[in-house]
Amino acid sequence: FDYSTSGQDSTFQAGLNWRPNEDVLVRFNWGEGFRAPSIGELYGTASRFDQEVIDPCSNLLAQPANVQTNCINAGVPGDGSYTQLNPQLPVITSGNPGLQPETSEGYNLGVVWQPSFWADTAWSDRISFEVNYSNIELDGAIKAQDGQALLDRCAETGDALACATITRTPTGTVSAISNPLINIGGIETQAVDFTVAWTSPEWSMGTFSLRSTTNFLLEYNELVPTSTGIVAIAREGTERGRPDQAYPEVKSTVWLDWDWRAFGATATARYISEVDETGAANSLDVTTYWDFQARWTPAVLDERITIALGVNNLTDEDPPGCFTCGLNNFDPTTYDPPGRFGYIRFSYRQ
Repeated sequence: FDYSTSGQDSTFQAGLNWRPNEDVLVRFNWGEGFRAPSIGELYGTASRFDQEVIDPCSNLLAQPANVQTNCINAGVPGDGSYTQLNPQLPVITSGNPGLQPETSEGYNLGVVWQPSFWADTAWSDRISFEVNYSNIELDGAIKAQDGQALLDRCAETGDALACATITRTPTGTVSAISNPLINIGGIETQAVDFTVAWTSPEWSMGTFSLRSTTNFLLEYNELVPTSTGIVAIAREGTERGRPDQAYPEVKSTVWLDWDWRAFGATATARYISEVDETGAANSLDVTTYWDFQARWTPAVLDERITIALGVNNLTDEDPPGCFTCGLNNFDPTTYDPPGRFGYIRFSYRQ
């Protein structure tokens, strides 16, 4: 590839599949990645976002000695007269023409076991088990830093790069946090996925199928540049807030399907493990959502039309409360909005 803004290069990938016997498949995949920054990321105009943050320099005399020293060096009055009155501070995000491309390298090792002695039996038509391990390293990830993290890093360590993003008035009040897109040090992540799939024979009561996928997040390190080098922030098992994003260590979804003649139904369970909220003494509890759908495909219409009725979050599970999240104190990127969601769907196939 050849980009006028990011130069030219090549990426490579390779894979190997090995079947030691008819029941087992082992596969290995390795690959490189490249993503040039988009036009908006390079030249996007500045936009303001009022983010809820806690200024660690507020009530200065009650803070530890290192925080007092760093805050005074950043322009906060040393007499302790400054108190943060507004929890929403302006964070200015913009494009950056100096951005470099993102590059990555990763590999995946997987094993699939489909035991033939459990196929075509009285209780199983087909069953399979699959385990995949993935390891990905992303260098130069393009993103804006967290406004709260910049304030905390400046106050706690006096980091020159973080302090340079913060503008204060003579009274110590934060008037703006300049937070353009940058190439952070990168992201390192490791995960294991486990999948089980089972299909029943055609019984008199219909055909059943069960599928379960579970993801175990082993590691998610965000590498952030500072004036003294790269700092690794471990995200697994946490909710970051601002911007809202949870990194649960376990996520699992189980589907149970039933089909009989023109009728069918699906029950789904979605599990999210507990996460600890970064920047607040709070934990987002284990959350499980239950969904249900019933469907009808009448034969009189040549099975071209399917009518489905469904309800998501059948048990009316509320999302766990999040103090630092920006939307109504919950994380909409990971959890469902409050309340049940019902729907009716018509589909037509030619």
